[in-house]
Amino acid sequence: RPFPASLLAQLKLPGDLEPDPTLLAILMVYFVQGALGIAGLTSSLFLKDELGLSPADLTALTGLFGLPWVIKPLYGLITDQVPIFGLRRRPYLIGAGLLGGVGFAGLATVGHTPQEAL
Repeated sequence: RPFPASLLAQLKLPGDLEPDPTLLAILMVYFVQGALGIAGLTSSLFLKDELGLSPADLTALTGLFGLPWVIKPLYGLITDQVPIFGLRRRPYLIGAGLLGGVGFAGLATVGHTPQEAL
């Protein structure tokens, strides 16, 4: 759905840039990338400062965080071959998002020591 014309008209951009939906989409992608970088930084600081993890423990835990990217091809094959409720990807994406949210919420509320975080 296109942005309302009045919203685009009110947007002040530097130079001769004209606000259009394509430009706003590109700006939103850059904003999300920056937000993800800040989230990664705060996760590392939380693990290091609040939980007192050693550099070796932090490296091991960071490696575990990257494990989903390693199994992504296998995960893709499974989602393509095994539909849930007749849908191929949406239930898996929703389930993974919920599981990740529960994990981060648990880390934020329950994890006060390195043993609880792991």
